Amino acid sequence: MRKKVLSLLLVTTTAFASITACGGRDSAGNADSASSPAQGGENTESAAGNGGTEDGKAGDGFTLPISEEKIEITVLCPFFSQYIEDPNEIKGVQAMEERTNIHVNWMCYDTSQMVEKWSQILASGDLPDVMFPAGTNVYPGRYLQGIEDGVMFDINEHPEWFPNYFSLLDASVEGKKQATSDDGIIHAVKVIRGTDTEIVGPGAIVGPAIRQDILEELGLDTPETIEELHDALVKARDELGMTAPLQIETDAGGCISLAWGVMTGPFAGYYYYDPDTQKVSYTGLSDGLYEYLDTMKEWYAEGLIDKNFTSPGALWTGDYSSFENDDTLFYTNWSYANMGTYLQDNDMITNEDCYLQAIPGFILNEGDEMVHGNANTIINQDIYINADSEHLEAVSRWVDYQFSREGIIFRYYGIEGESYTVSENGEIQFTDQILNNPDGLSVSDALYQYAMRTYLGFQNDGADARVALAASSSDRDIMTESQRIWTSPAKSIALPAGVEMTAEEMEIYNTYNTALTTMLQEYMTKYVLGQEVPSKEEFKQQLIDNGVNEVLEVEQAAVDRYNNR
Repeated sequence: MRKKVLSLLLVTTTAFASITACGGRDSAGNADSASSPAQGGENTESAAGNGGTEDGKAGDGFTLPISEEKIEITVLCPFFSQYIEDPNEIKGVQAMEERTNIHVNWMCYDTSQMVEKWSQILASGDLPDVMFPAGTNVYPGRYLQGIEDGVMFDINEHPEWFPNYFSLLDASVEGKKQATSDDGIIHAVKVIRGTDTEIVGPGAIVGPAIRQDILEELGLDTPETIEELHDALVKARDELGMTAPLQIETDAGGCISLAWGVMTGPFAGYYYYDPDTQKVSYTGLSDGLYEYLDTMKEWYAEGLIDKNFTSPGALWTGDYSSFENDDTLFYTNWSYANMGTYLQDNDMITNEDCYLQAIPGFILNEGDEMVHGNANTIINQDIYINADSEHLEAVSRWVDYQFSREGIIFRYYGIEGESYTVSENGEIQFTDQILNNPDGLSVSDALYQYAMRTYLGFQNDGADARVALAASSSDRDIMTESQRIWTSPAKSIALPAGVEMTAEEMEIYNTYNTALTTMLQEYMTKYVLGQEVPSKEEFKQQLIDNGVNEVLEVEQAAVDRYNNR
């Protein structure tokens, strides 16, 4: 179970869609005419409608099979199941092969293996036809550099091979902007995010969570100000004997710092953005960081913060004892997939009272504007297409099929009548084969027999939420609810999704940023632990001496280009 949680977190960092017509396109891939989801885009009707298409059709302008003769291609992507070794054992995958006449030789690894395997594949030069290494595994210089190197296929050369993909982009102005390169052209296929009925960013996959059951036991309302949070932590310590009322991140950061207007947490990147001024800033240069650290230092001295916060937390270690033993009231960053009663529903703890509730964040003073640190990510990672593929058009159309109504249903729901049915009002409903599996499999494991559930193409957050709800003892869609809560503040200070650096800018970024990150993380942890550190002004100067302004300059340039798309 722990592997699955880690996969979801890592492959989603980060971290869907709809389909229709194939009209003519200009150099930017714009359709002469297209349907939006509300107008009947293919994908929008898919999961909410019937489970198939007319014989020989997979969307307007796209006929099946893709190839009259059976073709074999090789596809790299993340996949892990305790019960399925080869995705070709999955009935939905078998159905896709029958419809497309393309057999896939899958190269599948879990996220812990993918980093090493991806490096080995790039070093060998023997690339699969389709590559989706996911997570932080990218081609050096990203897709545009791959095109320049002659390794990756520029889809702008043949946009007519991708009718479903472009139709989904046509249905979302922001999504299309994120998928477009700074030259105004769509060069790559990227993951599109959404639900069964719309193209929409999923919100956050991690955020602040509080033990609602303990809060109620203490007779407290959900804290909104930093002072109210402090008072709740003190009460939990004094009245319940909690040994670690507050869990912060290994860098001494977390969502609480947003109350001071800065980004912290080991995955934050430490660069943040003011949408009003359109300026990029660095956390280590902000006075807000040092005010935040002063507060955390005081709380640590009061025994309100986990003494072992510098060690990885439960999401990474699988040690859920703080939930089992009621040791912690508040978690600065927790996974959307593990909210509500998830831990006990999946036999990770026996504490039946545990209930994790998402909260939007904190402010310093009454009347302050609350902010969040999540980008509206509609477009996710690149799907690399090998420019030297023996069957380039067929491979391209196979990738596009992953964005079709039919392909999405096969990948996320499986086979109609076996793993799911469709109600009179168009709602997908899992069958007893999934909900009450005769072999005693969980909802998730039972579904893997029918649906691959990898987001190679359209990433259906709605389907993932449906699975989580089916496995939950609650009738609330706590996963989607948590994501919406974490992005409910009107203002985000995250860098805009879809920002791309040039190869030269990436070189500057990589030259300085690793050292800057290490410096900042060490400073923050020492500060909170009460160890000796340079003064605020001395440390800011150290950051400047080590290239922070150079990195800020390229970050700002990339954001400016994005805003001008």
